Amino acid sequence: MRTLEELDLVPAWVNPDHLVATAIHVMQGHKINAVAVVGFTGLDGMVSLERAELMPKFAKVGTIVQPVLLTLDVETTVRNAAKQFIEHDVNFAAVYRDGEFRGLLTANMLLREIGQSWDPLTSLPWSNRLRDWGMAELEQGSEITLLFVDIDDFGNYNKRHGHIVGDRILKRFATRLREFVDRYNDILVRYGGDEFVIGTKLDRYEAEKRFGEISDIEINVDDVPEPVTVSVGYAGGMRAKTREHAHIASMLDNLINLASQDCTRKKQEKLEHGRLSDEPDFSSPPSSEPTELPNLQASEPEPTRTEPDEPTDPSEPPDLRASEPAPAAPTFDVRLVSLDEDDPSGPVAVTLRIDGTDGTAAVMPDGRTLMLTVAVATARAIERVRDGVKIAINTTVLDSAPDGSKTVTIVGSCELEGRRHAMAGTAAVNRDVHRAVAEAVASAFVSLGI
Repeated sequence: MRTLEELDLVPAWVNPDHLVATAIHVMQGHKINAVAVVGFTGLDGMVSLERAELMPKFAKVGTIVQPVLLTLDVETTVRNAAKQFIEHDVNFAAVYRDGEFRGLLTANMLLREIGQSWDPLTSLPWSNRLRDWGMAELEQGSEITLLFVDIDDFGNYNKRHGHIVGDRILKRFATRLREFVDRYNDILVRYGGDEFVIGTKLDRYEAEKRFGEISDIEINVDDVPEPVTVSVGYAGGMRAKTREHAHIASMLDNLINLASQDCTRKKQEKLEHGRLSDEPDFSSPPSSEPTELPNLQASEPEPTRTEPDEPTDPSEPPDLRASEPAPAAPTFDVRLVSLDEDDPSGPVAVTLRIDGTDGTAAVMPDGRTLMLTVAVATARAIERVRDGVKIAINTTVLDSAPDGSKTVTIVGSCELEGRRHAMAGTAAVNRDVHRAVAEAVASAFVSLGI
């Protein structure tokens, strides 16, 4: 059974001085129905979207905070978390890792997770999870690559050494594969028998670069004199704009078949070079033509995450406090926002200073609104100041109060060293709404304290 660490928790939060409108934008931007409220001393509570939408939009979040009665550690299993939800009669729980807030867990998230089918031996999802993931990515127009991974001569290992040894091989191999997977961008499933599939948002060229070491995996098991090896097949692609849902399903099936055929071909090459035994059990014929490799530039591989091998179930929720993201230790100063409001297709440039270091970036609108373009330019300027940071802007909103005052809210996320941090910021509009946008982005970033 998976742990809470492996769920798609969104580490989003607002502070008590944020506006209710900001909390609503954060929840809508991250597609969540509740958000944590984090103050100077830790977690103050939470606000649900249902409650926030009934309140005055320019009231302070601190006036509508609801308590969070259950706290869990990320290594709690989904099953144990569900048990604690029932025992405490709650619908929400705050999840922490080493004292850092990782997000709110909801009862609906647990129900969806428990409703999925899982392989009890490897604790990996079965192929239906791959289909859900692949269909969703292809429908969004994303390019995906599938890796079909098959243990070499596994049938012979079962015959020679028994199924108990075979099960140990499968468990150890699943653990090794997890080390390659970034749960934000990839999915790993047990496809059946000795077959596993990794789906990734990388194109095929980048996928072969990042996952290439999987082909070198050798698993050593007691009572088995020779190491266990694997073969890996690849297939990648993306849908045409005119494809309908049924065609996307067919395309996903085709990618799975191509990856399987590529894997079989590589097994055959090993056999021809004497690297496998003379009793292979192939389930499908080798492809006569290998899948073409796209002529794409390779990017640096994305950071990978290693999940715990054998997570434990804490009997009681840990007594943890949230880190203090709201107090902004770093300082910032938006020095320049340059744009031509009469030419919405022209470049937008932002210069700012964070902790004494200047950063400047210019971007083209490319169909974005001026507010969103300023937010993106500010994000790029911050990335120039902070090496390794990658910021995505999801939403920019301008709210007007009954007294005529205006506030800008931005919602986005920041990635650093493989960790994703939800971010949200607000700024009052004095004279220049676009400068307020830049200030909101900078404020959101420095509040993370990274």
